[in-house]
Amino acid sequence: MDTLVASVRGALEKGLELDSGHGAVSVPAWALQLALCVGLGTNVLVLGSIAIGRLCMWRGSTVNGRLFGDHLSCRSLAWWELWVLCPRKGVSHPGDAKPEAQRQSALGSWKPQQAKLEGGWRFVGAAESHRVTEANMASRHAHTTPLSGESAGRQTWVKGTDKDETPSFDASKNPNASDLVFRAQRIRAWKSAGNPVPDERQVPKTAEEAAAKAVGFYQMLLCDDGHFAGDYGGPMFLMPGLIIACYVSGVDLAERKSAMITYLRNHQQTDGGWGTHIESPSTMFGSVLSYVSLRLLGVDASDAAMVAARNFLHKHGGALTVPSWAKFWLCVLGVHEWEGINSIPAEMWLLPFWFPFHPGKLWCHCRMVYLPMCYLYCKRFKNPKKDSDPVLQALRKELYTSDYASIRWDRERHSICPLDNYSPVTVFQKYAHNVLAVFETYTRLFFMWPFSLLRRAGIKYAMDYIKSEDIQTNWICIGPVNKVLNMLCVWVDNGNTPSESFYRHVARLDDYLWVAEDGMKMQAQILKSALYTHFIPSM
Repeated sequence: MDTLVASVRGALEKGLELDSGHGAVSVPAWALQLALCVGLGTNVLVLGSIAIGRLCMWRGSTVNGRLFGDHLSCRSLAWWELWVLCPRKGVSHPGDAKPEAQRQSALGSWKPQQAKLEGGWRFVGAAESHRVTEANMASRHAHTTPLSGESAGRQTWVKGTDKDETPSFDASKNPNASDLVFRAQRIRAWKSAGNPVPDERQVPKTAEEAAAKAVGFYQMLLCDDGHFAGDYGGPMFLMPGLIIACYVSGVDLAERKSAMITYLRNHQQTDGGWGTHIESPSTMFGSVLSYVSLRLLGVDASDAAMVAARNFLHKHGGALTVPSWAKFWLCVLGVHEWEGINSIPAEMWLLPFWFPFHPGKLWCHCRMVYLPMCYLYCKRFKNPKKDSDPVLQALRKELYTSDYASIRWDRERHSICPLDNYSPVTVFQKYAHNVLAVFETYTRLFFMWPFSLLRRAGIKYAMDYIKSEDIQTNWICIGPVNKVLNMLCVWVDNGNTPSESFYRHVARLDDYLWVAEDGMKMQAQILKSALYTHFIPSM
């Protein structure tokens, strides 16, 4: 410490010589003294602003009794974070390269084609998709409320009676589908309308000719409403959430089941597992959720693919070692206990917005996922079929390496398979989780008065926010994960029974489902069509 103080004092008195990488640079003493004064003064100013803004100078608004809006202390705290907490790289720095020990060393490996998509799937977009969805909702659910929102840009798939030949898919050559089903249909429609087709044999001689040929091809794929649709799948943890939510709430996936099974079979790897995404080597995250999905879709436990998958799961410690999102979905389904996951407190939403760790400051997709998660966690939702469904009873035996009744769930909150431990939880995080576990599991103080008042208020706030999100997005939501979570939450909020809001969610499930030669998948986003259309150049 004495050496550090002496070095700082010497620099402030005599200046500093620095190597900038492009030669030596001399920093005079007066410049260092000025920088020190500005830095200290800025920190005193912003920290004082936090106190003043918090206590005296509220500049926001009150909505339904809740403080909301622009708070001087919130902005001051952000400046303080930029100056002090992240002085070199900034708060948005994604992080440095992972150490070698934490990097994935294995590569994915797949068998040749394992399943083929059944023919008859037809792309339906725009206004026609609204008419088809409304007819299906009326016949299957006796729900006759028209779809709200704009139909342009919507992309859905329906199963017809045609048994046309579908392209083959071989993940061992390329785990990415080429969208051949959709492209074949669009090109066929283009040709049947008598439109000109680009000459594939033509070799462009200039950049302009190459661009014109490209536009000539892509205009054949343009949907009737003017947008470009396409496959945007990849993550293997999206569709399992939809399957679990539908299974719990009693939504029949009907003809979609076969195409979903095809997709999951095609992406199973040679070791029996599935990756977190289609190019990833097998992980417990992807493997457990995919295994559960196939069982819920009706695949028998004795199926060869299921036997291989169970061998992979048991080799790596069973479902106790899955990451937190998988643990959450298993709890929702009823094949994992809530004591075995770390706390997702809804009370965080009741904090003032200036608080540094307010969930409203999280990235939008993170925020909108943990919102319904905290609702289901804090209510300790129990699947009504948990103790009676034979598939769930079987899964409790298939997923674990020890007897389900003997598992000490509270000891497994931090359990994680090395295959999935890409970003290890810090000691501070574990300590915070353990402190919350004292309130959630060991003493259950959050369920006792007066703490229970906060819990009920947090749950109510979360549900109000969920309902607002549903209305603002026409029950499409911001992304696939919170879409199915919100759907399940409104079902739970209505006493585990369907409601008007629930049926509006069901009507929007097809917005996220896409069919390609590898099967039916859940898309990671449904906003990309507008982005793709925007980037097509004018000719």
